[in-house]
Amino acid sequence: RESRWEPSSADSVGAIAFSRDQRIMVSATSGPPWEATSTLWDLTGQARPRRLSVFEGGSPATISPDGATVATNAFGGRAQAALWNVTRPQHPARLAVLSAGLSGALWGEAFSPDGRILATASTSGLVLWNVADPARPRLLRRLATAPLV
Repeated sequence: RESRWEPSSADSVGAIAFSRDQRIMVSATSGPPWEATSTLWDLTGQARPRRLSVFEGGSPATISPDGATVATNAFGGRAQAALWNVTRPQHPARLAVLSAGLSGALWGEAFSPDGRILATASTSGLVLWNVADPARPRLLRRLATAPLV
């Protein structure tokens, strides 16, 4: 899968999220899924943010409250999220791809305040995931939404 991935510098940023302690930020491009990237930034020197890593992913993107996990759009373009372990921010490691069989594009993600639930939204529905163990996420529930017209 990753052998076809080619980061692009021409895409616009489509998502930005901060860790709760505001030391790490993730930015994500909103380009084609086979070129989309996420970037982790060190903000400890706020006047001089430092890029820590660039990895496969893309918009939408969010950071768990504990700052250990980033959720991005999964490589491949379907309505799937990917979870990344960023405890070593210079070397993010993909933990899981979350697929609930939804169609359309993934357009939103949010962790619950305690970080145990991840909500993902696509043009065809909402999905709640138990991510208490991000390496083994479990589908909790699909929530139907009215079609977007």
